[in-house]
Amino acid sequence: MCARENGKSNCLSDALAGSKSALILIGATVALAVFLYAVVTPRPCSEVEACQAAVQRFPHVLNAYAMCGLATILAHEFVALVINYRTALPLLDLIPSIKSVFLPSVLLCVTFAVLLAENAILFTGWGSQFLFHASVVPGDELSRDQFVPTVIYAEWLINVPILLVLAGKCALGRPMGEIFGPLIWTNVYILLAWAAHFVEDATARWAVIAVSFALYGWVSYDMAQWAVEFHRSAPQAAPTRILRPCLTLALILLFGVYGIVYLVGFLGLITSEQERTFYMSMNIFSKLAMSLAFAGIKTGAYHDMLVGMLVNANLPFVRQVAVADTDGELDNLDELREMLLK
Repeated sequence: MCARENGKSNCLSDALAGSKSALILIGATVALAVFLYAVVTPRPCSEVEACQAAVQRFPHVLNAYAMCGLATILAHEFVALVINYRTALPLLDLIPSIKSVFLPSVLLCVTFAVLLAENAILFTGWGSQFLFHASVVPGDELSRDQFVPTVIYAEWLINVPILLVLAGKCALGRPMGEIFGPLIWTNVYILLAWAAHFVEDATARWAVIAVSFALYGWVSYDMAQWAVEFHRSAPQAAPTRILRPCLTLALILLFGVYGIVYLVGFLGLITSEQERTFYMSMNIFSKLAMSLAFAGIKTGAYHDMLVGMLVNANLPFVRQVAVADTDGELDNLDELREMLLK
């Protein structure tokens, strides 16, 4: 919900703060991406025959299946968002802070739309000149026909910060100032992990990877603190009090699994196709799990709101009086007996 200041909703300030943070995040991410691209100068797969062949060998039918599922989920999220918004229109002027209730649904729609676009690109092979790059080793040769799916890293730069906002801001209610640092450093370690594929010197390459994992550990610690602070401050009767912090802890664990697969692939223990299949599957699973979690969170919040409205409602007391009819019998005796026996 939006912050309140002097008894009035402070939604405008929250929105401006969120927009400013988003612009800074986008600017910093683009600037670092351009800098790293200029430093490592990756070769597009279109220029390397072995890399292009490796990309073409991937079973694109998996992306077609993913597109069908993602389109269905996106349509469901979007329709639900539109219906909920239109239903709440009469309350927007009375309760301005209710607009914040729609933020998770909007962000989830964005994540599914980005995933759908990613799988469409992977299915059609469009943009292979800049969305797939050849990984290098000393001697400027391909390792195990390795290719780097840059399009997947680009999707992470958009969707991973959104997941952090969903877990930290929407689920745990942490202020944007507290979330902003992990957002920046998350995109930094994602870009460093991508750039490491194109560093030829082994020492420098593993140094870049070490920095990336160190930043992951730092971000994970901050995220764990979100969960700890929420658990300390949330009332015992708060709805979904356990689910909300578990969502953040699950993200930490999930990103750790991504890191393990990244290392296994980097060491050549799995093929690029296997690594890409894992990324594609987990990208979809993580967003779907987030959507299901927020369905539960919203249900708990609505239930808590209804209970609060009933408890605080000023209901008039109406005494039930049994009225005798012309025969001297009580016309609502059965109803009265049932009420007394309850």
